[in-house]
Amino acid sequence: MRIELRILSGARAGQTEVFDQPTILVGRKPSSDLRFDTHQDLDVSATHGEILERGGRFYVVDHRSTNGTYVNGHRVSAVSLSPRDDVTIGPLHFRIELA
Repeated sequence: MRIELRILSGARAGQTEVFDQPTILVGRKPSSDLRFDTHQDLDVSATHGEILERGGRFYVVDHRSTNGTYVNGHRVSAVSLSPRDDVTIGPLHFRIELA
């Protein structure tokens, strides 16, 4: 299943990432799939969390990050995602588009 992430704020605002893999690592580390700037996006942890696809559904999982992960304004540790959900990682926002 494919997921599209539209980045709405931060150093990568306006960019879109498309993934077809079941696990998407999110953070500032070079090994992250959804990578944020190591100098400008300091509110994103090095290994902030991940987006997982399981059984045709996507989930966001926070890896005990310093500034948290939020879905539609609510802080989460792990939650199922729906199309058009707004995800916030630290001060950065992106929108989920499922295809």
